[in-house]
Amino acid sequence: PDSEKYSLGYGEALLSSEQYPVALPFLQDAEEKFPNQLNFQYELAVTDIGLQRFAEAISVLETLASKRPASGKVQFLMGGAYELEGELQKGEEHYRNAMQLAPQEPNSYRALGSLLQKQGPEHLAESIELLRKALVLDPTDVESKIVLARSLEKQGKLDEAEGLLEQAVASAPALRRAHTALAELYRRQQKLAQAEQEQSMAAKLEDEKITKEWNIWGPKSTGGP
Repeated sequence: PDSEKYSLGYGEALLSSEQYPVALPFLQDAEEKFPNQLNFQYELAVTDIGLQRFAEAISVLETLASKRPASGKVQFLMGGAYELEGELQKGEEHYRNAMQLAPQEPNSYRALGSLLQKQGPEHLAESIELLRKALVLDPTDVESKIVLARSLEKQGKLDEAEGLLEQAVASAPALRRAHTALAELYRRQQKLAQAEQEQSMAAKLEDEKITKEWNIWGPKSTGGP
């Protein structure tokens, strides 16, 4: 059907099931049919990221940001697209914009904390501060626990890192990277039996897609800007 409401619902369903190759032509067509409905542009950008078309996503998001300058969701997604494209400084800029626009949204703090962690030891203190803030806003956020544990491990705070990773594994037993991170930490602590157990569990789980950690402004990055 050519109705806007149906098209929005169908587009969200495609993204929720990660059917990005199907979603791309559908959303491109919907954007042309309903140029005033900005949700289609947002969903198209999510689809481009899902297909690792980062340059295309950035182009869509820059246009969308000019129309929705106060949208933290758009800034957050743009930060993720730039980071995945390898433009870390621009990714950092847009994550900071998202934090200012939506200060109670934990994902921006986690994403920026993770990005800073990759930029060297001089950024580690701010990375930890941001990740702790993310967990204050959402104490159940498994991804923040994993990333914070890595930063703490770099500081030599192995016991605290261990506690966070054990919480992450308990909360998300099907998350492979949580088991892998805990296995690596146990190995560093010379807890070889525990390390082997965690590594064995990780080997039984599927590897997560690279873009999953960016499709997270909520359960799914749908619902529009």
